[in-house]
Amino acid sequence: MPHRHFPSKGFLLAGLFLAGLAASFPAFSQTPGFRALCEERLPVPSLKVKRSDGGYRVDRQRSFRELTGMGADLLRHGKQHILGITRAEMTAAVEIKMARLESEKDGMECLSPQVVVTVEYQPINVFIGREFPPQSCTYREILQHEMRHVRAYRYHLPVVEASIRGKLARRFGSRIFYGRLGEMEGRLKADISDNWLPLIDAEIRKVDATQAQIDSPEEYNRMERVCDGEVQEFISSAE
Repeated sequence: MPHRHFPSKGFLLAGLFLAGLAASFPAFSQTPGFRALCEERLPVPSLKVKRSDGGYRVDRQRSFRELTGMGADLLRHGKQHILGITRAEMTAAVEIKMARLESEKDGMECLSPQVVVTVEYQPINVFIGREFPPQSCTYREILQHEMRHVRAYRYHLPVVEASIRGKLARRFGSRIFYGRLGEMEGRLKADISDNWLPLIDAEIRKVDATQAQIDSPEEYNRMERVCDGEVQEFISSAE
């Protein structure tokens, strides 16, 4: 049974993303007095990564032809019709609060970032053609197949969370950062666009390989033979 799911991502940045700062900044010598002042007055840096799962919902408002139109350019294995689609959107929100001290004498500043990264799924949408009533064998088979995609997405969420936490912890650490006065913000913004957004995007999209395995040629062929040929008969009559 041909169908397609659409993983996608979005990013919301609130404030400045400081992870990776140690790798982006050259080492500077700080006067003992300024360093001691930063460590005394600034809060301890913190990093939190959390996740939120919005669950899933089933939508029977569209016909199988509408579903086919939604994913016509993504049909697999030479199939021509889409009877069910699972769409998922994962977002990553990066929020930061930043404590800062400046030393005009040294021409330096120190920062203590408080970073919170949230990865979440909006409710996953499972679309099943309205031609298939919930009590039918075909509907049950389509739903069971789509639920494999839903479970794969939901399993992937804590994996993304753990991976991001580990990678940020290795580069972010739990220490105060030092840099030349007035230069840090630009470096931080570059680190967001050049390093961390692509990293989060890559972690999210690792689920694509699992989803492709679910949509194997063998599974498509199996789906066309279920329910004593009911699905295959429907496809033939639709052509």
